[in-house]
Amino acid sequence: MKKNRILIPAFLLFFLLTGCSNLGFRINPTPIPEGMDETATVQAACDIVTLLSNEDYQAVVDKFRDDLVEEYNVSTETIRDMMDAISKAGSFVEVESTVAVGASNKDSGEEYAAVGVYAKHESKKVAYTISLDTDLALIGLQMKLR
Repeated sequence: MKKNRILIPAFLLFFLLTGCSNLGFRINPTPIPEGMDETATVQAACDIVTLLSNEDYQAVVDKFRDDLVEEYNVSTETIRDMMDAISKAGSFVEVESTVAVGASNKDSGEEYAAVGVYAKHESKKVAYTISLDTDLALIGLQMKLR
C-alpha cells in the first residue's frame, strides 16, 4: 500500500514535468503562421515523406532553404544517415495522421510551421517532424521510431 502512495505522486510529478505534449496530445496548440495555408503546408510535408520513402534524397536536399544547406552542410549523405537510423521500421506503407502547429525561432523570431506526419511502415510506425518556413521551404527534419 505504501508503495502505491509513492508511485502515484511520482507519476503525477513526471506527468507535470514532461508536459502533455510528450504523451501524444497538445493543449491549445499554436496555429500556423498567418498567411500559410494549412492544407498546402500539410501537403508539402507529406510530399517530403514521399520523397524520403522513394529514397529521392537529392530532392529532399533541394527542398531545404539554401542558407541552411550551406550552414549545416545538408547533403544526400546526411539524409541517408537519418533514414538509416529508422531503417528497422521497414518500408513506408501509408500516412496515418498529420498535425500542423505554429512555432517561432527563439533566436531570430522567424515564424514557421511544424508538421507532424505519423506514418505506418512495415514493422514500426515513424513520426516525422517537418518544419517549413512561410514560403514552404524545408527548414527542419526529424524522424523518430514510435
